[in-house]
Amino acid sequence: MKKFKRVLTKFIWLIVIVILVFFVFFIGAYVAASGDFSVPQTVEFNRELPAFDANGYRFHGETAGDPQNPVVIVLHGGPGNDYRMLLPLKSLSDEYFIVFYDQRGAGLSPRVDEQELTMKKYSEDLDSIIDKFAGERGAILIGHSFGAMLASYYIGKHPEKINGAVLAEPGFLNSKMAEVFMKKTNGFKPKKLHFKELYAIGKIFFHSLHVKSKDGEEKMDWLLLRITTLPIDANPVKGYFCGGNLNTSRMSTWRFGSKVSMTMLKSLKDSNGKIHADFTEGVEKFDKDVLFIAGDCNKIIGEDVQKEHMKLFKKAALAVIPYAGHTMFGEEPERTLTHVREYLKRVTPLENY
Repeated sequence: MKKFKRVLTKFIWLIVIVILVFFVFFIGAYVAASGDFSVPQTVEFNRELPAFDANGYRFHGETAGDPQNPVVIVLHGGPGNDYRMLLPLKSLSDEYFIVFYDQRGAGLSPRVDEQELTMKKYSEDLDSIIDKFAGERGAILIGHSFGAMLASYYIGKHPEKINGAVLAEPGFLNSKMAEVFMKKTNGFKPKKLHFKELYAIGKIFFHSLHVKSKDGEEKMDWLLLRITTLPIDANPVKGYFCGGNLNTSRMSTWRFGSKVSMTMLKSLKDSNGKIHADFTEGVEKFDKDVLFIAGDCNKIIGEDVQKEHMKLFKKAALAVIPYAGHTMFGEEPERTLTHVREYLKRVTPLENY
């Protein structure tokens, strides 16, 4: 009995020592990671940001160009990113009226409950924005990544309101391509992590603890953006970029919407983690030209995947951008915009305006 008590006492002391060591380590790491890690506030708190109202919600957004010109609405990726990376498209405002906006709960638009973060709600938002800025004239959509998926989804619901669409590397448009996407990205899970990479992730975590909060989502937004863009070999989306190097990307972002990203992906999965999705239902009714764009460096959703997506539309063409990965609008803006301008002039002749 005495021997058992001695063993138990030693075990308890061991637990106490481990807890104390962990506590000291945590406090030390927390203090060492201190600094100013600010997160831009949404239009809810920063009234100086450009914004407009649609569908009963205040979006962070802006317009450029003459409202009488053909309307082009830009849809950013993610889900959860913002339109900052797509601002090179503003140069189109010499001939077109360009509308940028951060999607509901993303970027610098106000944070909302999970129930509002659905494709149906996003489609309703886009419908309201088209009515607001284009009316009966209809609009052209330029969607990048998830924004291209949203554009396809909307076209299937309201083909009569769309005069054309540029779909820049949608991730997947149906369950079949979702399976390909998840396989190539390892289910968005990092591959084998080494100590150096674990250290980098840990450092980001401790930095995030110092992020100040107003809407309650700043810490996770800051953390997820930096982890998902960490330039390490284990990053599951490194194949998006030339040479697998995330440092070559042009992923300039104001603020990431972590809740949007996690909620949207979760909503598409079944209990076994398999994605079921169809973002092309109804697109067979769309008889206008669609331009797909791919970066020639993208090994995940590049040219081969977009050729499969093209088959889902009646009329589709593909432009492959040399020396560019997934962020072609930032990496090779001149080459990319040349293809976009040629397409826009083809589907909406300016002499009609």
